[in-house]
Amino acid sequence: MKTAQKVVLILVAVLLAGFCAVDYFLPGGVSSLLASFQTASTVSGDVSSSSSADASAEDAGAAEQDASSVSDADAEAVTTEVTIPQYDLTVCLDPGHGGNDPGCVTEDGRKESADVLNLALLVKEKLEFYGVTVVMTRETDQYVSLSDRCAAANDASADLFVSLHRNILTEDLTACGVEAWVEAKYTQEEYDLAANILTELRLAGIQEMRGISSGTETSGTRNYYVCSVTDMPAVLLELGFMSNEEDNELYDTNMDAYAQAIADGLIATWVQYGGESVGEETYSVSLVNSYIIAQQARGESEDDSEVEVSQPDESQPVSGTVNDTVNLRSGPGTDYDRVTTLSKGLIVTVVGSSANENETWYELTFEDTDGTVYQGYCLSAFVDLDEAEDADETEGEAELTGDDLGEEPEDGQDETENETGDGQDETEGETGDGQDEDGWPRDGTTSAGVNLRSGPGTDYSRVTTLRSGAAVTVVGSTTNDSGEVWYQLSVQGTNGVTYEGYCLSTLISLS
Repeated sequence: MKTAQKVVLILVAVLLAGFCAVDYFLPGGVSSLLASFQTASTVSGDVSSSSSADASAEDAGAAEQDASSVSDADAEAVTTEVTIPQYDLTVCLDPGHGGNDPGCVTEDGRKESADVLNLALLVKEKLEFYGVTVVMTRETDQYVSLSDRCAAANDASADLFVSLHRNILTEDLTACGVEAWVEAKYTQEEYDLAANILTELRLAGIQEMRGISSGTETSGTRNYYVCSVTDMPAVLLELGFMSNEEDNELYDTNMDAYAQAIADGLIATWVQYGGESVGEETYSVSLVNSYIIAQQARGESEDDSEVEVSQPDESQPVSGTVNDTVNLRSGPGTDYDRVTTLSKGLIVTVVGSSANENETWYELTFEDTDGTVYQGYCLSAFVDLDEAEDADETEGEAELTGDDLGEEPEDGQDETENETGDGQDETEGETGDGQDEDGWPRDGTTSAGVNLRSGPGTDYSRVTTLRSGAAVTVVGSTTNDSGEVWYQLSVQGTNGVTYEGYCLSTLISLS
């Protein structure tokens, strides 16, 4: 017999002896050993077969049972999903500076252009989870002119525009916080866009809220180029001071949360002005981890803020007047969801009050012009009670649509004139003595979020955006070449500016 044949016979004998030993010493024999191998491969590989592995594990002993438990846990982690609404919205994100224009630079070489690009790419990722179309003015470290940035947004017919920047002040290293800039004569939608983003950023964790400012740092009548040349509502964000160590630490640590906050603020504004969900998309938890964390944090905050509601005094409920533009919340605190926005001068009914730490929040109810009844909470400082003039109006902090957002821009008009429109006698408007033969002017409200145009047609430029339920004055009507009836409107903005333009008649409910 040849040597090679002897070697083969010896190996076969060893293998047979080994299998016999396994069959003798291991409960269940070779079949049990094979079942163990199958269970182990299921844990590390195909989690969908975990049920069959569990069945084999019952016969294989405690080790196999432990392995099947691991398989179940892995399967649960992989299949956990979240459903997110989708929106037919286009947003232009503008990371400031770039290329040979680094923006602010610290002594250790930190560049504003790099900081804001990193954040913008994250915001893009968050928005795309909502189905949003995102236009980027730059996605690399390259120089892009201001005119090209605006052209990118305008050519894409973007619905909203956000320019991302950071501050620096080497003369005062204690300067800190985030702020937003809008046009000197901003539209209400621009103001709300800034307010909604800042609200979310405060929840994400910042050092100081510097509020909303209009114009530029050097002029209250001039505008930042990207805010004025873009055709859509635009806001410029300054996200902390690079000269402040804590601001930098917060920026780095909370960057993912900041991105989610900016995305949520954009979506909230879109919905506020009539945007609706166009469907849903399901994602795995691993892809939207920050979204899950944000929702959990919001829920935990609401649980921690729950307090017992009580009547302010025996005279409640009483009527009151809102003294500033402010958000109505679903609970007594800024961590609660926004129900709607209350306009200055709105008459409300106060049905109760709630103490939240050092703040007093009134529970309100009021009926909107379309018959919708709203109920929610507002910081007591923003409601003047008709029967409780001695109420403390200085408690707590202002909401983001109030005092801590910075003063609203003044356009030099007399305050009394702003309240009565364009200086006409209020009594004349109420009695109708000034109406023409067609019955104009007449009061009305918008039945949906709609653009005010410079002429009677969608081909004309947008003057401003009117929210659903906005009060307007119809001063005339015209029929365009398409046979559509367009109302000529005069609208008093909350910033004291009177806007004039045209709106399709079917979107206006006359009083």
